[in-house]
Amino acid sequence: MFRCLIFCFIFFLSSNALAAIYKWTDDQGNTSYGQTPPRDKSLKLEKLNTKRSPSVPVDRLKSLQDSANEIAKSNAERAAANNKAAELVREKQRIAKECSQAKQALAALDLGGNRLYKDSEGNYSRLTQEDKSQQRQSLSLAIEETCH
Repeated sequence: MFRCLIFCFIFFLSSNALAAIYKWTDDQGNTSYGQTPPRDKSLKLEKLNTKRSPSVPVDRLKSLQDSANEIAKSNAERAAANNKAAELVREKQRIAKECSQAKQALAALDLGGNRLYKDSEGNYSRLTQEDKSQQRQSLSLAIEETCH
C-alpha cells in the first residue's frame, strides 16, 4: 500500500513537471489556455514555462530542517527522561517489595514458635534459638537498609 502511494505521488509530480501549457489568441481576441495546442495552425501559439521555483525559499527550508532536528532532539531527551523515571519507579517498587518480604519473614520468625523450616537443600528442620537470633539479626539489618 505504501509503495503504491509513493508511486502515485511520483507519477503525479512527474506528470505535472512534463505537462506543457499553451496560450493562444483567436481571431476575435479571446485568449485561451490548454495542455494541447489548437488544431488551427494559423493562431499565434505561445508555450508557457511550467517549471516553478520552490514555493519556500531555501533559507526557510534550512530553518525548517533545523527546527525539525531540534524537535527530534527534544523528543529523544524526553524519551530518555521518561525511561529513567520509569526505571526509578521500578527500583522503588523492588525495594518496597523486599522491605515487605523482610518484615513478613521477621514477623513469621517471631510468631513461628517451634515451626519446621525448609533449608536450601529442601530438607525440613526446626531452627535453634541461635539460628533464630541470627536470622532475626539479618532480617532486622535488611529492614534497616531497605525500609527508610
